Amino acid sequence: MKVRNKETGQFRKATRETANLRCTVCKKEFTRPLADYKRNLARNQKIFFCSNKCYYCYKDVTRNVNIKQFKDAWYKNYSHPKLEKMFGISISSIYKLLQQLNIPSHRNKRGWNYKGGYVDFRGYRFIMVKGRGQMAEHRYVMEQHLRRVLKNYEQVHHLNGIKDDNRMENLQLLERGTHQKRKYARIRFKKYEEKIRYLESRVKELEKKLEENEVKE
Repeated sequence: MKVRNKETGQFRKATRETANLRCTVCKKEFTRPLADYKRNLARNQKIFFCSNKCYYCYKDVTRNVNIKQFKDAWYKNYSHPKLEKMFGISISSIYKLLQQLNIPSHRNKRGWNYKGGYVDFRGYRFIMVKGRGQMAEHRYVMEQHLRRVLKNYEQVHHLNGIKDDNRMENLQLLERGTHQKRKYARIRFKKYEEKIRYLESRVKELEKKLEENEVKE
């Protein structure tokens, strides 16, 4: 950019006022335009960087972590919230540091309390299947037995009614309609069974009362 001198009429290069600063990360001295420096001070910015590399290095909070202490805590199976409090970093920073140190995550191995998946509110057990994510265990067992993927209208029935008993001898492949009929028939039978048990208990109570009355007479 050139500026014209009003007296002589000649053009000369414009000189900009600069401020001498020191990088917060690498401690290197550098210059910035004075106007930019004053604007940053007005925004309460007191930290300056000589390059984007130093800026991202400063933003990387993992550089202040003691690597030896972090490794010891990780191999002692400390939980993520505990590591957050110990080192003052977020969960994303923890995984970033693990990636930098080539340390396998706890997610890649079974924990000491792993019991073969989890049971949902309906009573069905779910497991992780490689390439397919979470899957109902009874459907996976049936697929392995048939050596094919089950179709949408095919459902797996538990013969003994225990939904997490996924032995092959306890499973039966049915179509959706027949499975629903058996399911609701079983619900009806359960209601009748409860009524029968209640009536049996009442009969026993009455028999006891009759026996006591006979003894008194």
